[in-house]
Amino acid sequence: MTRVVWAAACAAAAGMALWGCGSDPAQPAPPAPVLLPDSACVALVQVDYLTHQLEGGIVRAFASQPDSGSPFLYSERVPGDFGWALVRYAAAPDTVFFGESIWLGCGERHVPRELWPADRFHRVGGTLPAITDFEYFFPSTGSFPDEDAARTAADAAWASLEGVDWVQAFTGRSPRAAVLFYSRCEGVFVPDQADWIVLLYANKPVASGRPGRP
Repeated sequence: MTRVVWAAACAAAAGMALWGCGSDPAQPAPPAPVLLPDSACVALVQVDYLTHQLEGGIVRAFASQPDSGSPFLYSERVPGDFGWALVRYAAAPDTVFFGESIWLGCGERHVPRELWPADRFHRVGGTLPAITDFEYFFPSTGSFPDEDAARTAADAAWASLEGVDWVQAFTGRSPRAAVLFYSRCEGVFVPDQADWIVLLYANKPVASGRPGRP
């Protein structure tokens, strides 16, 4: 399944809930790309908008997982002077991504504050994992003339991660994915400040031969 979300301004309640979200993960990178057992896992990978260079990423584990539907809840605030893009984890009151945008300026990514550096990710070959559900998160003000152009650009960012070890680690876990366009700058588009935020989600591993929840 594929979904495209062109977000409108988010409700005030969602904005207020942001400030109660969990802090940035501070755990060191695991020595090998093995997803944690008995946990739902979310990976975030930042990819340069122009070059598709992998700039860094992080993997987090969660004890809970959504009963159904998307694991990612996306909303935004369109900037008057300041705006933001927000992705929350559907099964817990936790923020996966939060980045500011500034009118006639450039905002910053606040969650996650730090990413594992690009040299923690390695090209090991192989194809991209089969995705059961793919979403596109585009701001309601953006730099694309239409949905087809936006999706084509997002698909190229996703394809650039083929063979990356931490992406390959999601193979066999019925992963879901989302690509978010994060421009940072509003009013005047500055391509060398923009990034693609690629999100991957995997349910807890199947145990004792019983199927996991969708």
